[in-house]
Amino acid sequence: MTFCFRFRSSFAAALTASLAFAGAGFAAEPYDAFLEKHCISCHGPEKEKGDLRIDQLSRDFKLGADTHHWAEVIEQVNSGEMPPKKEKKPTQEEIAAFVTSLDSRIKEGRAARMAARPAVAHYRLSRKEYQNTVYDLLGVRYDPAKPGELNEDTRWHGFERIGSELSLSPSHVDRYYRAAELVLERAFPAAAAGEARKLRKTGAEIRDLEAKKLLDKTLIVITTEFGLPPEFDSDGGRGHQGSAFSCVLAGGGLRHCGAWGETDELSKEIVANPFSVPDFFATICAAVGVDYGKNLYDGDRPVPVTDQGSPIEALFA
Repeated sequence: MTFCFRFRSSFAAALTASLAFAGAGFAAEPYDAFLEKHCISCHGPEKEKGDLRIDQLSRDFKLGADTHHWAEVIEQVNSGEMPPKKEKKPTQEEIAAFVTSLDSRIKEGRAARMAARPAVAHYRLSRKEYQNTVYDLLGVRYDPAKPGELNEDTRWHGFERIGSELSLSPSHVDRYYRAAELVLERAFPAAAAGEARKLRKTGAEIRDLEAKKLLDKTLIVITTEFGLPPEFDSDGGRGHQGSAFSCVLAGGGLRHCGAWGETDELSKEIVANPFSVPDFFATICAAVGVDYGKNLYDGDRPVPVTDQGSPIEALFA
């Protein structure tokens, strides 16, 4: 199930203020005007909401010390969380120009860091590691030390798992390939004999609930805080995807089977049946019998349960 996602707010925004960024040796950037107009008064010298001062973030993108903070700024602006509702919103053209310019600097910095890294050496598994991996993944007991199987590992001072000694020759590749064929034949004998075999993996918890006739009374929600970016990752796996990602709902009286919603080939933009986080939360509320249209109160201030969300009716049909 794929849906639009708005990040929780950890940044605010405001009016205008003077800009004095950390790293005075760096020239003015195209995104400076946007930050000065919409961000610095709440994340600068006068205020420090969310324990963040944008004016003190490092602008040395080649070093990348604050790249994850800059990436989160992009996500907050893209998702509409920054500036907040009470402040004047930037135009779509302003947002596009800001995101494009800042994102390009993040990418340039990451490329520079990657180019400066030493070459990464890749080593093969030792015979024992390969044996253990095969058993863990497929439950097949394979003895790589038998005659004709994998080449013997080179020992160095009595150790056989020293990376620099685990070279990969054409002979190794040939024997690993033959070993893989043997292991797969043992793991899937029906497939090896030419018989079509369909495998279906279902969670043990779901099977247990269904067997006890409790699945319709139990709603299972599998989701994450955010998705991963389909095009760039500015900080080694810590990047966030603010527009679309997948989650799972099971049980709870839901009748729809299969995916609802569709993204483009990059999983970047929603192209069919879009819905919001409030809609997703309203669906959960409806499934468990909570009034999704109700207001809660923080003192005298009404707080909507779902921020005007509506259940996805097709999931109940």
